[in-house]
Amino acid sequence: MKKSTLFMLSLLSSALLTSCMLPHIIKPRTVTMDEIRALDYGAVPRNYEKVIAQHLYGSLIDPKSLMIDSISKPRKFVEIKLDERNTQPNDEYYKINFKPSYLVCIRFNAKNTYGGYVGWEWQGYYFKNNELIQVISREYRCEIDKDVIVYNPYISDEVNLVGYE
Repeated sequence: MKKSTLFMLSLLSSALLTSCMLPHIIKPRTVTMDEIRALDYGAVPRNYEKVIAQHLYGSLIDPKSLMIDSISKPRKFVEIKLDERNTQPNDEYYKINFKPSYLVCIRFNAKNTYGGYVGWEWQGYYFKNNELIQVISREYRCEIDKDVIVYNPYISDEVNLVGYE
């Protein structure tokens, strides 16, 4: 019994000593607008209106009922994410992944399966090198009137609505 008690005490003391070590704290890195503007957004989409029309006609229940209120010009958009997987324990700053693209917004209305119009809504189309990479319905970022839109999912949506000039 003395051996097991001694073993438990040594195990407990080593656990306490290990937990007293201060962890290395990795700092967040500041990203400047100059850095964001210098990212590679790819080619500005040329045929975006045709691509969007094809997508809408292929996805709507009643494509003939489509009414378009507005379609924006392509704007630079970048999503910023922490790269926790590739950040090493001894790194001073978190590594960051930038996902730059162009955002084109369309405000439209169309009929649903019951034959009634669903109401005007924004839809965001994301392009990289003239290729459609993502479509997001009810895209609130379409209402931001800035030349570059920055999105960081680690910050509240209220901050993300600010955008940058």
